[in-house]
Amino acid sequence: MPRSSLESFVEAYGKAISSGDSERVADSWEIPALVLSDQGTTAVNTKEEVMGFFEKAAASYQSQGLTSTIGEIIGKEYLTKNIVAVDVHWPAFDDQGNAKAVEMSHYLIRIGNDGKPRIQLALTRSVG
Repeated sequence: MPRSSLESFVEAYGKAISSGDSERVADSWEIPALVLSDQGTTAVNTKEEVMGFFEKAAASYQSQGLTSTIGEIIGKEYLTKNIVAVDVHWPAFDDQGNAKAVEMSHYLIRIGNDGKPRIQLALTRSVG
């Protein structure tokens, strides 16, 4: 998959997150999937679980005055023909367009038989 396709995927994913479109966010995930954090590992087995996870996250960001994000790929490595490790820098902006927070996400993205990338494993951490 060319870098431009991954960039398009991350751009569309960021727009879905920013707009609160949890269904489009969920369509960006390969089920089953895993979300890793310091708090533990969350297995994601249904599209509805992805939607619920991101609805809670969106509410948390909105309560902090964060309204949008734009992802920037800062690294990628093909691990197999269809699995790529991608590092994405996610600044979070307020409604005035000021960056107020930054997260870094590390994804394992699987390229499906349909040629579409989908997140299968995610680790997100705060930066700074």
